[in-house]
Amino acid sequence: MLHIDNRSGDLLDEPALHRLCELVLRLEKATADSEVNLVLCTSDLMRDYNRRFRGPDRATDVLSFPSDIGVGGELGDILIDTQTAARQKGDNGLDDEVQMLLLHGLLHLLGHNHQGQRQRMAMQDRQQRYMRQFQRGET
Repeated sequence: MLHIDNRSGDLLDEPALHRLCELVLRLEKATADSEVNLVLCTSDLMRDYNRRFRGPDRATDVLSFPSDIGVGGELGDILIDTQTAARQKGDNGLDDEVQMLLLHGLLHLLGHNHQGQRQRMAMQDRQQRYMRQFQRGET
């Protein structure tokens, strides 16, 4: 289940974000009680979180914070900076970019990373595969 806290002021397709989260959790065989908190935020808030928890004093597009509680199905929190997403979206719409960032953050919460070349390629492949399935309407 996805809980959304939209602090960005942007009107986004939140039902699509819910569907994407459900698809990824199913494909990754997450438990039925899995929960993810998503905060859609501004660059100012993202910069603050990035500085406090990672070090760089700048905004970034997405941050993932895995849950360390270990109780129930709480996977963790994802922050997405919609202002940064809007700047980097290219020809995509903002909804498309935010969906890709949610997918990226979910994969991190589920234990995937991109530290080395092999892991980066595997994660990119998984992201592209899941996004294609989502865009085809699979649930």
